Amino acid sequence: MTLPDSTTVIHDAIGGMNSKEAFRLQEEQLWLVIDALPPLISFIDSEQRYQFTNKRYEEWFGLSREQMRGKHMREILGQEAYENVLPRVEQALRGTKVSFTCWVDYKGAGKRYVEVNYLPQLDERGETRGFLAFILDSTERKRDEEELQESKERFQRLVETTNVIGWEADLETWAFTYVSPQVTRLLGYQPSEWYEGDFWIEHLHPEDREYAVKLCAESSKSLTEYEFEYRMIAADGRTVWLRDLVSVVDLANGKKELRGYLIDVTDRKKVEESLRHSEEQLQNLLENIPDHVFTIDSLGIIRYINHTAPGFRKDEVLGKHFSTFLEPESRDLACRCLQNVLQSGTPSDFEGTDVNSRSYRIRYVPVNRSGEVGSVLMVATDVTEQKRSEKSRRNLIERLESAREVERRTLARELHDEASQDLSAAGLYLTQVSKKIALLLPEEESIKDVLKKADELIQLTHESLRRTAHALHPSILEHYGLVIALQGFTQELSKSTDRSGLIFEMETAPDLPRLDRMVETAAYRITQEAITNAFKHAQARHISINLGLHENMVSIVVEDDGRGIDHGAVEESRGIGLAAMYERADLIGAKLDISTKVSGGTRLALDIPFARNQAI
Repeated sequence: MTLPDSTTVIHDAIGGMNSKEAFRLQEEQLWLVIDALPPLISFIDSEQRYQFTNKRYEEWFGLSREQMRGKHMREILGQEAYENVLPRVEQALRGTKVSFTCWVDYKGAGKRYVEVNYLPQLDERGETRGFLAFILDSTERKRDEEELQESKERFQRLVETTNVIGWEADLETWAFTYVSPQVTRLLGYQPSEWYEGDFWIEHLHPEDREYAVKLCAESSKSLTEYEFEYRMIAADGRTVWLRDLVSVVDLANGKKELRGYLIDVTDRKKVEESLRHSEEQLQNLLENIPDHVFTIDSLGIIRYINHTAPGFRKDEVLGKHFSTFLEPESRDLACRCLQNVLQSGTPSDFEGTDVNSRSYRIRYVPVNRSGEVGSVLMVATDVTEQKRSEKSRRNLIERLESAREVERRTLARELHDEASQDLSAAGLYLTQVSKKIALLLPEEESIKDVLKKADELIQLTHESLRRTAHALHPSILEHYGLVIALQGFTQELSKSTDRSGLIFEMETAPDLPRLDRMVETAAYRITQEAITNAFKHAQARHISINLGLHENMVSIVVEDDGRGIDHGAVEESRGIGLAAMYERADLIGAKLDISTKVSGGTRLALDIPFARNQAI
């Protein structure tokens, strides 16, 4: 590669310096080049933190490169923009080159349409140490493209009334007899120059000359009106696209002449070329992305699709109602979702299964024309493998939780049936020993005291084993249900504490039904953990438990007046208790929310989806 002359001069100048000065100068020159480039350029490390940024970042976000260095992407871009690009960031950090275009709403910089390239950078071990990000702002071009179709006719009318050259010429000789003064402003020639010989032919663009002359000659013989486009070379050497509207006019003397209007359409041609290039890029993108992108009209008929799902061909998909390819259970919901989008004009999401049992997450995006939704863009993401993985994971967790409960039940039974009985037998033996000692050594009070303490210790141990067995597996849950089990747990907790003033309150909906065994077990464990945390760690003096039933949802709310969530303790223990609670909630498809109240204390809300046929 041959360097430009200016770069050669720089290198010649650097050659006369010492290495340190040369390196500094090279670095300064490099930053000048990077800062002058139109894209935003940065390097982001494996922890998603900026290590360097160019001048464009300062223009967008109002922060210098020193202020941005070390900042996390979320902090600079804003939460919404960060979530938008996060999947691509994670892909780049896995070592994959990423290119995409989309609208992104940046914090401070506003909503921009960007063309993004992420180039992973590997260390000597082949591990990704970060990636180079190149972000080109294409907002104006995108808006131009979106408005081009709607404004094309208006633009054409505007051009026809402003940048127009009127002309007249003899049909036989093609000699111009009149050219309007606008020709000087648009092409740089004086009108008188057009009257000389073959001026028009000689100033046609070489690539268009033969075509334009032939079309004009043939059309002038057989048509009364025609139009065509060609290029001319302006006086300053520019290439100008012209649209020529020609009429063949009969004169009073029996002769004919040509009359026309030359319209400068150079800008339109440039926009059309840019649009064509963008359309090619968009088509290439649509053909290579894994998602299925298709458009449907207001009746639900598929009018376009980039590529079909496994088991279908384009010719059997186009022109058909989109619900035809969904399984019966998904069709009605998909059609209702479409109607909502058409009526509200807002995007919507839907998950369904096709007739080949593949699962899809579908995004409906309304396409507005003249203030009304004329069609809908649908993007279908195949989540079949993800669903299978989630199902396998859920089954594994379910089996694991079931095994845990079996182990707890077995251990509780052994403690109750064996250890407790052994302690009871030991107590009986100790009573017999006490009686014999009382007969044989009636005056030995010290021995009696020792035996009495041993008996009390056995009773305490027996009670502790009973509580432990109950905590491991409360049989009351299995036989009487969640409400009775929680009441028993709070009563046991009240008995076991010497903390004065501790108050438990429990409210239960009168029509609360029994639930599936696994659902009740998970709900009990989550509530038990919340109450235990409030009692042991938050030092609460008042704990309330509310169990309600709202349409298709069973809700459990636990609130306390303690010191709130101790985030330090959670981090130190790595959040095992909280993680287990969220895991159990996920297992039964419930939503769990844990927060510190403004007034102090902690609030746990567990919402469990419920259908009447789930009751037992």
